[in-house]
Amino acid sequence: MGPRLRPQLLITSYSTDLEQLAPGKQFRLTLAVQNQGNANAQRVTMILGGGTAAGGSVSGTPEPGGGLSGAGGEFSKFAPVGSSNVQFVGDLAQGQEQLLHQDLIVNAATEAGAYPIRISFVYNDAAGGSFVDDQVITLLVYRQPVVTMNFYIPAPPLTVGEFGSLPLQLVNGGKNSVSFGTFKVTAVGATLTNNELFIGNLEPGGFFPLDAQIIPDVPGPLTLELSVGYTDDFGQPQTITQTLGVR
Repeated sequence: MGPRLRPQLLITSYSTDLEQLAPGKQFRLTLAVQNQGNANAQRVTMILGGGTAAGGSVSGTPEPGGGLSGAGGEFSKFAPVGSSNVQFVGDLAQGQEQLLHQDLIVNAATEAGAYPIRISFVYNDAAGGSFVDDQVITLLVYRQPVVTMNFYIPAPPLTVGEFGSLPLQLVNGGKNSVSFGTFKVTAVGATLTNNELFIGNLEPGGFFPLDAQIIPDVPGPLTLELSVGYTDDFGQPQTITQTLGVR
């Protein structure tokens, strides 16, 4: 008698509908799950945070009774929204792939970091044997600086073809110090000078002035694009962009 054929459920890819997860943000997690075993999986249930088939056996030996245990997961960083962490999937034939979705929220107190999440798939084979496949995915949480870029005094009226001043400032409105890069202002339909400066470390509540010069090329309102670079919690360069209107 040869070895028993069994299903095997694997997460082949996953994604979120937000480019960056941040504290307090709701998002949708999408998982691509495929049965890469050599038998069909029946009555599949996904348990976010990990779980078991109470009364069942992960060895594939049929056992009577039991239910699902899905309340033992760790939900202090991410919590389910709109439904529980236990989701009935149905049957997955050998080689079949299915997209699964779970709505979650990032706890407001969650710090920036990489957080592993355990996911269990509980199912049966055709002989009634019970199986649990445990896997781990990782979600990254970012804390973007709280930045305001505006005028520190009202901007004076501008005249086409003449120098005007732009009394700009950047304010760190967050609770942590931030190492900023270059603070810059640009505009379409105008020539700017003295329009970028390197900031460096800025304490909470601190501000940094940028006194740029502008020569409007055309009459009418202008849109200023203000940007500042910084390094995120994972060492990657990022840019924050805001706009201001002037006349």
